[in-house]
Amino acid sequence: MAELLSKEQYAAIAAELQLRTKAFIDGEFRDAISGKTFVTTNPATGQQLVEVAACDVNDVNVAVAAAKRVFEEGTWSKMQPNDRKHVLQKFAQLLEDNAPSLAAGCSIVVKPAKETTLSALRVAELAHEAGIPAGVFNLVPGGGREVGEAIGRHMDIPMVSFTGSTDTGRLFLKYAAESNLKRIVLELGGKNPAVVMNDCEDLDEVAQFVTAGAFWNMGENCSASSRLIVHKDVKDELLGLIAKHLKDWKLGDPLDPDNRLGAMVSKSHFEKVKSYLEYAAEQKLSIVQGGETEEGVFVQPTIVDNVGRDNKLFVEEIFGPVLSVTSFETIDEAIELANDTVYGLAASAYTGSLRNALRLSREIRAGVVTVNCFGEGDVTTPFGGYKESGFGGRDKSIWAHDQYTELKTIWINAS
Repeated sequence: MAELLSKEQYAAIAAELQLRTKAFIDGEFRDAISGKTFVTTNPATGQQLVEVAACDVNDVNVAVAAAKRVFEEGTWSKMQPNDRKHVLQKFAQLLEDNAPSLAAGCSIVVKPAKETTLSALRVAELAHEAGIPAGVFNLVPGGGREVGEAIGRHMDIPMVSFTGSTDTGRLFLKYAAESNLKRIVLELGGKNPAVVMNDCEDLDEVAQFVTAGAFWNMGENCSASSRLIVHKDVKDELLGLIAKHLKDWKLGDPLDPDNRLGAMVSKSHFEKVKSYLEYAAEQKLSIVQGGETEEGVFVQPTIVDNVGRDNKLFVEEIFGPVLSVTSFETIDEAIELANDTVYGLAASAYTGSLRNALRLSREIRAGVVTVNCFGEGDVTTPFGGYKESGFGGRDKSIWAHDQYTELKTIWINAS
């Protein structure tokens, strides 16, 4: 692992970054046809970074036309898999990632979240540098109403893969139904349980995993462990250990390597998370850690104890550093609590018993279950959820290719 630099060194690197701000369509960076832009900021400081092309349906039409043209021409889709592999290997070397849709030979139109547009544009730049043909990889920045809906309703797009909120996922199903019945693959929200039994051999290690699962990336992670469901006999000890480990999770400028917690992704999302803290205070819930905001859009890692199953902190996805705590007495009760959610993306189970581990991992209704650890797996294992956490396919692994391809049956009379 590379050695961490100092805060000053990271700040110097950030100051020298040359940021792309235009849409990437048909192999070139372009202004939005309307000439409009939107401002992107550094949420940690509130500093305006750049103005990015704000695309709309007209730009989407151009991007889709380019993607359709190059797909039908076969520049990429009919390229020999071995030749396509060499281009993707170069792309992977530049990016250290690989997109299954591209590997399958598809042409794509990407609409990133407005808050993450700059990093997505860098990916487009690397794809071009790697030699992916013009028109195969297109990136159209902009808002959901202007770009996302245009993609969802476009008659020449046969498939959309969407990652985001459950409410927006429902809109894409509507767009598909009202247009060309395109295939929709959804990776949506989660309200993920971390179930801790009273037979764990190393409760301190459990505390470290729960802390990381709940607060890594400020809890802005669809698979975050946002519900701690813990046996009543070990609850107090576990909460004390989590509080101990949280002392090492400093909150502040993410360019400072001493900090492990940064800002919320945007002002609007900060206000949403803050509203849950205000609700907890108004309801006089037991806030045992944090519960406050700091200057800017920073939220302290927060733990709320004795949260009932009908409480909104137990039910709703907050997508922030807020961990609800609910206790149980039997494994049957633990499983019932874990499954008492409209979501089913991920779960963690902590136990010293193989029997309990097998039962919890089998009976908790979630697409990814980790036992005595926290994680999302790696690129070799499928990732996705049940119920309102999405459907239609899986990210990562060989299963990810299925959602970007169609089955065909061919009968040939060779006589």
